[in-house]
Amino acid sequence: MSFQTLEQIINLKVRITNLLDQIIVGHIYTYSSSNEIIILKTTDNKEGPSTFRIINTSFIKSIQVLPPFGKKTYLVRKTT
Repeated sequence: MSFQTLEQIINLKVRITNLLDQIIVGHIYTYSSSNEIIILKTTDNKEGPSTFRIINTSFIKSIQVLPPFGKKTYLVRKTT
């Protein structure tokens, strides 16, 4: 699965590796291409409060989309 723009990964769970090889896991909340930042929503545990991290995209080494992937829409052709 490959993505051409960051718009395609909003609300997906991702693993971001920065230039210092630090790994941050969370959901893409939003991004700003003009400011070159990603806002990542992270939680310490399932019931804990959410925190938001602002990450400058120039410091990102890689982004990996993690399962579960977003729901796909399938086209079903009905034959009669």
